[in-house]
Amino acid sequence: MTNKSRHCIIVHYDEIAVKLGNRPWFERQLVKNIKNQLKGLNYSTIQKFSARIFVNDIDLKQSNLYLETLQNVMGVSSVHSMINIVSDTDVIKKNALELLKSVQDEFQTFKIFTKRQNKAFPQTSPELNALVGDVIRVDLEKKVNLKNPDIELRIEIVEDRAFIGYQSKKGFGGLPVGTGELALSLISSGIDSPVASFKMLKRGVQLSYIHFHSSPATGEESILNVKKIIDRLGEFQSEKRLFLISFLDIQNSTFIDYEQGFRSIGYLANYNNIQDLLDVDLIHLSNNMMMVHLHLNLYQD
Repeated sequence: MTNKSRHCIIVHYDEIAVKLGNRPWFERQLVKNIKNQLKGLNYSTIQKFSARIFVNDIDLKQSNLYLETLQNVMGVSSVHSMINIVSDTDVIKKNALELLKSVQDEFQTFKIFTKRQNKAFPQTSPELNALVGDVIRVDLEKKVNLKNPDIELRIEIVEDRAFIGYQSKKGFGGLPVGTGELALSLISSGIDSPVASFKMLKRGVQLSYIHFHSSPATGEESILNVKKIIDRLGEFQSEKRLFLISFLDIQNSTFIDYEQGFRSIGYLANYNNIQDLLDVDLIHLSNNMMMVHLHLNLYQD
């Protein structure tokens, strides 16, 4: 690390860490996805080492926006807004106090969490927790709560640098989108297919989407709802495509084909004095029928 970086985002991942010979490939894809997601936000460089990804020189005023954006990147387990300082115990205590003093009206209880990548650092993680925690407890007159604190100050010792911060968000884990197969998801305006699509994205699959509709016979509500769903799913992948397919003509032709069947059923019902027909499945469209004479529209962002 250089001394240039002052404010940064640390990105942690979990499942990628257990990969063996091809781990660098997964990491490169994750960095690529992070860059795509951060378009429009300022930063100087993105570095990858010590099982972490560093987004350097962020705009501190927009730190929460960085966190909200990066937590949606599949493969990320957590993201943290941090201050980059030299790994000296006195410097860490001083900066920790200044950082929490700026938000002292927002908490009454706190916890210190330290993670050391550099095991040559003079103090162990529990020892540094105690040293920094004692400063916060005495100077700010706050109480320690290790189980349910109002705020958690995180300290990471990486090589010759220390990173401290209290803002963080959890990610969804999994694998980076683009490390799996390309797939087409049959999407509806319900809940099942969006959830299934989300789970596939989490496994690294790059999805495009296809939606069958009967507009204008049924209105465009389902199309509008699906577009909203795709916009939401698009937050978890850098590219998205939605194919809108009308199969109204197929439905109409099928109804014509079954017109004689309806007449027969109506005749039998009238002959037997039956006034209601319940649970009668008259029409089943096979996959082959649905793929005939389809009108294809492309909705793409």
